[in-house]
Amino acid sequence: MIVGQPPKRATEYARSNFNIAFTASPCLKNVQALTDGLWSYSSALGDLGFAPDKHKVYHGFFERLNNNRRERSWSTLKVNARRFRGFKSDLGLWSFVTHQVYLHNYFKPNVRLGGKTPAEASGTKLPYCQSYWKLFLKFL
Repeated sequence: MIVGQPPKRATEYARSNFNIAFTASPCLKNVQALTDGLWSYSSALGDLGFAPDKHKVYHGFFERLNNNRRERSWSTLKVNARRFRGFKSDLGLWSFVTHQVYLHNYFKPNVRLGGKTPAEASGTKLPYCQSYWKLFLKFL
């Protein structure tokens, strides 16, 4: 570790986090890594044998695909889940996750799909219910 360098910005910390992820799911070594360009990420990925051509770095918020936009999409889910502060049962957790999936796939229009929902764009029919309202009320 570099003296005076905060531990979260050092290669050792990045290597430890990537190693935990690769150990938990070995198939992650075959996917593309998207990072914000911190110097320790490429060094840590190289130490763990990750192919350098699969590591994509995006700088700045205004590039088409970058880490900031991905972090924002995860933030939306975290903000929605925060008010629950833990689920009392597996059924409550399942209901919340299923509601989020249906909300994003069947109810929320996507700008990149021309204002259609992902289900409309792919031609997928509603499961279980023939009405959007019946499906929506099922998870309230």
